[in-house]
Amino acid sequence: MNETLIVGGVAVLGGISIMGCKVFWIWNYVLTRFKRVVIFLNRTMDKGKKQKSLNRSNSKKKNMSAKEGSSHIDNSIFIDVSPEYQNLVKNADRNNEDFFIDNSTVDHAKFLTYTLIKRAKKFIKIFTGNLSEIYYDNGIIVREMQRKMNEGVEIQIITREATKSKEMLELKNRNSTKLSISYLKDKIKLDNHFLLVDSSAFRVEFPHNKKDRETKTFNVYGKANFNNVEIGNHICTIFKNLKKLPSLSV
Repeated sequence: MNETLIVGGVAVLGGISIMGCKVFWIWNYVLTRFKRVVIFLNRTMDKGKKQKSLNRSNSKKKNMSAKEGSSHIDNSIFIDVSPEYQNLVKNADRNNEDFFIDNSTVDHAKFLTYTLIKRAKKFIKIFTGNLSEIYYDNGIIVREMQRKMNEGVEIQIITREATKSKEMLELKNRNSTKLSISYLKDKIKLDNHFLLVDSSAFRVEFPHNKKDRETKTFNVYGKANFNNVEIGNHICTIFKNLKKLPSLSV
């Protein structure tokens, strides 16, 4: 029997079976609604909480480098990401805060991806288009993935198309038992890409529109959250259903 769970005021199907691509139409609809709910939550979120996060992170700045050690983020690597945005993300990560963070640029996406990967303790699950070089031919992200696998973190990646990132393919060759990459044989009606870490931290990206794809400064539309188990578990269910579809291993 299927269960229904209310997430942010939206009824979401749980325990659904993989019966053709209909399930992905359902999930695509759910995530479209999810986008609207997230936008609403973000607009109504207490602005004081964001400011409090920034102030708290600044007050701890002197002690951060001594405590974080090798996991400290080198801000110079993300020079195109403002200090305010970096502080907001790092504070949400450090304190496991449950609120949604906007992501509208490729640089923001890289910083969020790196920060999410860095916090992984058990697993990382990624569903994306083709592991685009724009995101994943990135030394710091690849090195962090390697460090996490050395710590025993399992990484599973499913793509809609054949993988394009040379660095990710090389990483796979070096870690054949810890990293799995596969791409789907057939097209599906799931337009949202995501990265999920340990069932509670995630970044969801929504479809790009034609206008953005034609501009030099490519825009993205995403939301990230560092501690929402309820939505994280539903994203995990989506990934499990994707694993059941016919695919080819890289």
